[in-house]
Amino acid sequence: MKETRRARPRKANQKISISIDDPFCGVYDVGGFLEESMARKSKLMKEAAERIGSAMGRANRTAHKVAKAGVVAKKELEQISKQVESLKKQLQKTTKRLRKALA
Repeated sequence: MKETRRARPRKANQKISISIDDPFCGVYDVGGFLEESMARKSKLMKEAAERIGSAMGRANRTAHKVAKAGVVAKKELEQISKQVESLKKQLQKTTKRLRKALA
């Protein structure tokens, strides 16, 4: 079983240690121990995340539409190529008959 480290409760007169070299810059660091909870998100962060998420959703929808259109175009191209092949065979037969008639 994995042990979890709990944050030591902070006393009223205890200072929060913040170091410039610390990558967390005091967000998680309280009294030298890591807190289990995340830092609160600001309104700006929430708005930015919402905008990013909505932009990703729009891009995803557009990508799905393009992929669907690609599948439809591929099927249409296959049908057209089959028609071209049948017309090619028909032209060869007609050419053969015409040559026999002229000979």
